[in-house]
Amino acid sequence: MPYVSVRDAAFDTDFAVLNMNLISGGRLSFSDGHEFTFASLRFWNYDWSFKDESGAVVFSIRRRSSLKQCGDVVISPKAKRDKHLLVAIAAAWYAIVIASEETAATSAGAS
Repeated sequence: MPYVSVRDAAFDTDFAVLNMNLISGGRLSFSDGHEFTFASLRFWNYDWSFKDESGAVVFSIRRRSSLKQCGDVVISPKAKRDKHLLVAIAAAWYAIVIASEETAATSAGAS
């Protein structure tokens, strides 16, 4: 299963791990037990919605263009105070960029 880890350099441990399933989303787990689940909002696009333990949407992130690495993040008002938010956004964006680059490389190799 593909994943992205966010490492704590001081302790050489994972601070957070984003695990992706191959079809529709995954889970972002922090070392303190905090978790977000995420689901793809569109089958053929990088448009993900992250939810907290209660099922409330914390933020959504989407890649805007297939030609450039740019996107949008929409944050819920409640999430602005969440100490995990910036790490979650960074891990999600990194996963989107890596996945889109792998898709582009696979497509180019198939040509």
